Formats: sequence, C-alpha cells, structure tokens
Amino acid sequence: MKKKSIVLTIVGAAILIGILAFFNSARQSVKQRQPFEYWLSQVYTTNQSKALAAIRQMGPEKFPFFITALKKRDSPLDTWWQKTYPKLPRSAQAYFSIPVPASSVSSAASLALLNCDTKAIIPELSEMLRIPNSEVRAAALIAMLRNISKDHPKSVPPLMIALTDTNRYVRYRAASCLEKIGPAANPAVPQLTELLKDDSDVVRLFSAKALTSINHDTNACAVLKQLLGSTQSINQMQTAQYIRHWAAVYLNKIEPDAEKTVPVFMASLQDPDRTLRVSAAHSLESLGPEAKPAIP
Repeated sequence: MKKKSIVLTIVGAAILIGILAFFNSARQSVKQRQPFEYWLSQVYTTNQSKALAAIRQMGPEKFPFFITALKKRDSPLDTWWQKTYPKLPRSAQAYFSIPVPASSVSSAASLALLNCDTKAIIPELSEMLRIPNSEVRAAALIAMLRNISKDHPKSVPPLMIALTDTNRYVRYRAASCLEKIGPAANPAVPQLTELLKDDSDVVRLFSAKALTSINHDTNACAVLKQLLGSTQSINQMQTAQYIRHWAAVYLNKIEPDAEKTVPVFMASLQDPDRTLRVSAAHSLESLGPEAKPAIP
C-alpha cells in the first residue's frame, strides 16, 4: 500500500511538472510573439534592431496596423494626457502606460515600413494622400517610394493631389513617385510643368526628373541647367550640392553638357556624402575624354 502511494506521488509530481513546463513554455512563446503595437513602441529604443526584425517577419496581417499608425493623430484629450502624465506621482504612473505622441507612432511606422515590402498596400497608402494633412501624406509617400512602379497607374490621381500640398517635402516626394510610374503618369504633366517654377529647388529638381521620365519634356532641361547653380539646401544632410549634383546627372542623361556638368561632378568628388562621390565618379567616367579637367 505504501509502495503504491509512493508511485502515485511520483506520477502526480511528474504530471504537475509537465503542466508547469507547458504553461511556462506557452508564456515564453507569448513573450517572443509580441503584438505589432509592442514592437512599434520599441522602434525608437535600444531594442530597435530586434523590433524592426520582428515587424518585418510578421505576415500581411500587419499592414492594417501600419495604416492605422500612419493615420494616427492626437486628440485634445491625448495632448492633455501627455502633459499631465509626467506630473503624476510615480505610484500613480505605475497604473498607466506611458503616453506616446501620435507623431512618434507615425514616425516609427514610417521607419519600420522602410524594412518591409509595401507593394501589397500601395493602393491603401495612395488613398492616404487624399487626407488633407501634410504629416500623413509625407509618411505615406515615404512608404510608397521604395516599391511604387509603372504597375501602379491608379496611384496617379492621389499623387496629383499631393503635388498641391503646402509642404515641399510632400510635393517633391509625390513628384518622385510619379517619376517611377513613368509614362502612365502623363495626366500629371501639366501640374509638374507648373512646379518647374516652384519656390523650392528640390521640388523643381524632382518635377524635372519626373517630366523626363514621363514624356521627355524638353522644358526640364532649362530648369536642370538653372539648378546647376542652386544655393538651396534640402536639410542638414542634403546640401545645395545634392541638388546641383543630381541636376547634372539628369541633364547628362537627356542633353549632355560636359562644360557645365564636369565642374559640378568635381565638387561632388570632395563632398562628405559618399553617395555623391560614387555617383560623380561614375558620371565622369561616362563622359569619357570630355571629363579630362577632372583628372588632376
């Protein structure tokens, strides 16, 4: 009887250990498969590389969450709570999640999308351009640029809306998307032609590039020649030399003019931006003997 009791005890203990091991394994599995919102909140932390990898590995079901994140905007209540939360005692803060501004959520989603194949949601991203909000449009365009192509002619109408945005970053990115669509973006030609007179040199540059891609518009050549002397910077990383350089690159493709472009490429060879240096070297090589002044 005593022996039987010992056996039952051992069997019961084994079953209990098995159950505990199962639940512990399940709990670990849940930890590893965190929801989209969790990984998005980790994008701007020291856990960024792991977060981006986790989001990239998620299936197509992640894209509706992306769209929601990109569209997210703070309500007056959200703004009030973001200001109020830091003033609460720590004991009270423990009961709430740290409030995250909508701009941070949208920015994190934009960054995460750069690591994903967005072809499947180009139509949804295109429709976001109809929303009269520059930040939403900018986020959608950044996500579209990597994968938009001639296969997306239905994106042309919303991109034409984006060309009218007051934000120059939205206008030039919309023009860049139209360039990638190519001849199918022909309905946008009148708007792009008008943007050749834009106050922003970067908008003029990308509008000229788009026109040369869509219908080889000769009006673009005159603008590209003007931009060889641009003094406008896009941002701290993309200086006026960036605009001068790419104006020279595209001018060489449609109307080679070594006398005007070689000095620009020579300046690019000294630029801190490695992309410009490499591109300048290739451009000078393509010009052959006409690039002789760059040899010293």
